[in-house]
Amino acid sequence: MDGLTSSHYLREKGFEEVVVGGGVQIYNAFLNSGTITDIYFNFVPVIVGDGGVLGTAENLVTHYRVASHTLLAEGIVQVHLTETAQGG
Repeated sequence: MDGLTSSHYLREKGFEEVVVGGGVQIYNAFLNSGTITDIYFNFVPVIVGDGGVLGTAENLVTHYRVASHTLLAEGIVQVHLTETAQGG
């Protein structure tokens, strides 16, 4: 099931909000379908090579703003992004 099909299925079942967890392929299925409104990134000061790329759809352009940022623990910062109107 792709992100768009999954989103429609969950709406039909009465879900209004869903947390998506997984790897880059799962995230991209939903990002590329245009169904993501909020993103939470946890930044940890470790760089790992070949981790994958978010936003692989050729025509994907979604604008986000920083809604909040929180220090979760020493050296771990969580950034909450929320979708905005284009250019907003």
